[in-house]
Amino acid sequence: MVTKPIHPDEQSFKDTTTSINVPIPKRWLSLSKGIWTAIVVYCFGLFFAGIPTRFKTLMDVPPEGLQSLSQLGITPEFQAWWLVLVEIIFMLGFAIVGVVIYLQKSDDLATVSTSIMLIAFGTSILNVTTSLAAIYPALEVPTRFAKFISWSLFIPLTYTFPNGRWTPRWTRWLALAWVGSNLAWLVFPELSNNPTKPGMLTQPFLFWFYLCWLLSGILSQIYRYWKSTSQVQKQQTKWVVFGFAIAVGGTFLEELPAMVNQGLMERFTPAGIVYHMVSVAVFVFFAFSIPVAIGFSIRRNRLWDIDFVINRSLAYGAATVLLGLVFIGFFFIIQKILSNITGGGQSTIAVMASTLGFAALFQPVRARTQTLIDKRFYHIQIDYRMKPSLKSPSSFTYFTRQGSLDEYEILEPLGRGGMAEIYRAQLNTNNLDVAIKILSPRGAY
Repeated sequence: MVTKPIHPDEQSFKDTTTSINVPIPKRWLSLSKGIWTAIVVYCFGLFFAGIPTRFKTLMDVPPEGLQSLSQLGITPEFQAWWLVLVEIIFMLGFAIVGVVIYLQKSDDLATVSTSIMLIAFGTSILNVTTSLAAIYPALEVPTRFAKFISWSLFIPLTYTFPNGRWTPRWTRWLALAWVGSNLAWLVFPELSNNPTKPGMLTQPFLFWFYLCWLLSGILSQIYRYWKSTSQVQKQQTKWVVFGFAIAVGGTFLEELPAMVNQGLMERFTPAGIVYHMVSVAVFVFFAFSIPVAIGFSIRRNRLWDIDFVINRSLAYGAATVLLGLVFIGFFFIIQKILSNITGGGQSTIAVMASTLGFAALFQPVRARTQTLIDKRFYHIQIDYRMKPSLKSPSSFTYFTRQGSLDEYEILEPLGRGGMAEIYRAQLNTNNLDVAIKILSPRGAY
């Protein structure tokens, strides 16, 4: 919901508070969906194909490694399962948030790029795909490309979050330089500063190189917070900066022991085994602050305007599932009654009667449930049984004639788009005229 006072001389309403600042043109939506789907299938395919090879690689322990594991009281199977499960949990944390963001708002450049970054980052950064390339050299370039996608989008996201616009404007040149450096590492994997190599941050130069890039993104968000954003975006930025700061600080703490003591990088010594198992879990723990912060912003601060959509989708989905279970119960009860009347057995009449009753009652009951949810939880009154007509502008509204929303009284519709409707309303306390934007029922799915 968005409200805005209407000036008496204003002839038309212009919504200036929407957060879709860089919408994807309609003619490019199909292409955008195709690219997103292809990248998601590509990244998930590499990850799930790499799980068996990752486990096989971890089980291939040299004699000195077996001796170290025996000294620690750890079996090779336990170490392998521990590392594989940690990496799967890491992938799920990033991928779930990325998929949810896209499914709820697929027409905005910021959400699409953020979704791709989260999914690519979660599926490619750790060692599952690296193990796949080690066993199958032909897949080395595809696995490096997945990491290239995640790294190339990661830093530009910090310059453009949350509205998709560069802040400050000159950060676009930093982003271009960042993508160019990653492209060079993709084409020339022999470079020592290749970000796809394991243990890259244990080299002091690389550590400070990446730390400076991450700090530039955090500084960009701080600048946006103080200079460029609205109050809503300030709240969005606050939590995401907090999440990125935790991730950067956690990465520093996780890499610090290896920077101080290079012996910890000896993979098959007792100390190296313990450090590797602990450091991966610590990295995953702190890295989770990024998707958690984005998810928390969605839940609490209407990030990209989808908080309201998610709330209503969950409410409607739960209501639909519960009604479905109730109707299934009635289905079997009616079928049993009619079967007894007709002399036992599964009567065709019973099946037809139950199915027709289910079809006739389900939609009206669900519509009434949605209306109740809107009224009790969101304080809006919408009649979902009214069908809009393209012939009459007055029928473009789903509000009843006595519509109300919190302390506002709905007066008349002003306009309608594919995802929302705009109404002229009046504040009951002082008769102030306002415009109210309401997402359409289709926008809740």
